[in-house]
Amino acid sequence: MKLDHTLDVHRDMFLIGVYSGQRFSDYSVFEKSDVKNGLIIKRAEKTETNSYIPMHPKLEKLLDKYDWQFRTVSSQKFNKAIQKICKKAGFNDEVKKTRYLGSKKMIERFQRWEVITSHTARRTFITLSSTKGMPDHIIMSITGIRDPKTLQKYKKINLETVMDQATRVFE
Repeated sequence: MKLDHTLDVHRDMFLIGVYSGQRFSDYSVFEKSDVKNGLIIKRAEKTETNSYIPMHPKLEKLLDKYDWQFRTVSSQKFNKAIQKICKKAGFNDEVKKTRYLGSKKMIERFQRWEVITSHTARRTFITLSSTKGMPDHIIMSITGIRDPKTLQKYKKINLETVMDQATRVFE
């Protein structure tokens, strides 16, 4: 997809989040000196736990493209840019979000692009890794998540995988 320079940078930063599984506050400040034996070893700003991120070719290519230097941008501005990119890409399917105000159930409807944020990159990494069979303890060491219950909250159902697995049962 053709994007102007600023949106191109934001898309690439989002992909760094997808490839690394880190929070925006951590992957936006990766440094070359964090690399040891093919891993980016990063201490999470929020939890003070280490993450061990494999330096695979797609991640390395994006980091090298920008010489590991990203200009500082707030997560709010970053989220707006990502939403603009996703809207342009046609992520318009309807998403329902349920929330409760006391005992009153409220259902809100959004277009997919409206709910995508920097944190979606982290969720995407976790969901894809799990779907492809990566063991939970490895996902946790990469993302810095310590509690398996927290990891489960991040995993989203991939309907294509559900269909594929269910079909295999009755082959």
